[in-house]
Amino acid sequence: MSQTDPATTQPTIQDRSTEFVPVEGGRDTTSAEALLVTAYAAMWIAVFLFVWLTSRRQRNLDARLGEVEAALQRLEATPGDGRAGPAGGEVQRGGEVEHG
Repeated sequence: MSQTDPATTQPTIQDRSTEFVPVEGGRDTTSAEALLVTAYAAMWIAVFLFVWLTSRRQRNLDARLGEVEAALQRLEATPGDGRAGPAGGEVQRGGEVEHG
């Protein structure tokens, strides 16, 4: 009977699916350092982009809030515009209800 040397036999499909078999002679290699630097760079870019977009939205909200406050002050400064207030003549300011 002839015995085959296990080192020279090719693994079967079942063997390959259960164990790691490195590819020899492949040209597809990337150093771990390069991958780490790339990952950190991508994360920092994402963080800066998020902060920039958030600050831009905040500036837009601040500008819009300023417009609303100015419109509210103009409305309060206009005497007798004919608009009815809350029922019963109550005006709510700063969490307190004034009866008028």
